[in-house]
Amino acid sequence: MKLAQFPKSLILNRVKIAKIVNQTDVIAFMARGVLVPQQEVQVMDTIIEYCDKPVYAAAVTDEGIARAKKIHETRGNFTIQFSIINSPLNIISSMIPPFLSCVRQGIPIYVSTMPMAGLSGPYSMSSLITLTHAEALFGITLAQVVNPGIMVVHAGLPSIASIKNNYAVDLGLVSFNIANLLMEKVNKRLNLPSIQTACTTSQEKPNQKAEHEAIDGYALMKKYGFHQMRHSFGFLKELISFSIAKLERHIVLCRETGPEQAPEYNLESYDPEGLEAIMRNGSHANYMRADHTLKNIGKSFLY
Repeated sequence: MKLAQFPKSLILNRVKIAKIVNQTDVIAFMARGVLVPQQEVQVMDTIIEYCDKPVYAAAVTDEGIARAKKIHETRGNFTIQFSIINSPLNIISSMIPPFLSCVRQGIPIYVSTMPMAGLSGPYSMSSLITLTHAEALFGITLAQVVNPGIMVVHAGLPSIASIKNNYAVDLGLVSFNIANLLMEKVNKRLNLPSIQTACTTSQEKPNQKAEHEAIDGYALMKKYGFHQMRHSFGFLKELISFSIAKLERHIVLCRETGPEQAPEYNLESYDPEGLEAIMRNGSHANYMRADHTLKNIGKSFLY
């Protein structure tokens, strides 16, 4: 399908998002926006035409990777995103060839992973961050072995399964923001370029609760500082839909929110049993029924 065959609204929305990002002071970079299968090159070209800021895009085809290399060499500030791990600790074999192709050609990449505490990750703060970090480090290490010195961004995204809601990911929890903020602080201490996720929502549509959840995130990020946080404006529940109206409204909320609005949070102490839980479950997750999870329900991720 050629670009001209796409619905005009989809093309216009992609252009509008890129323009908004380019003109907005509180947004420092742009991700790929709407995912269009088999149209990697067109998506990249649209974004860079209307957005001068750093860009994170996706490319798994030879055509897409070739275009990404050209953009990297001529424009710079361009990174390709990869998820090569299916949590916990399972390699996505189909993603390894394009990943290695990008790495060998020297295209900057970021490696994303998203274990969910209570489902595909251990149910305590320190152990969840440990698993997230281990999965991201696998991608970083593999890239450095293949092409030493290549730029690789740590995109580990620790998340939390809502046990009350059939184990769906809950991106509106204060503890979700805290987990990603802590992951960023670990990376800062290790001098690793970092992009986590924060200021997100549990809501399917833009509403008052979505605004409150985002404000909590904006305030925490401003209070404690961070490198890069993604999904912070237009994304909705579970990151599977995008709202331009939310994007525009939350830009205003971000500008207006101050660090003094950060919610109080009692940080959980280190979990000495967390590493054992990770080792016991390995790559065959049984965290829903794990004794470690059952023991920590009502004690971890309360906010």
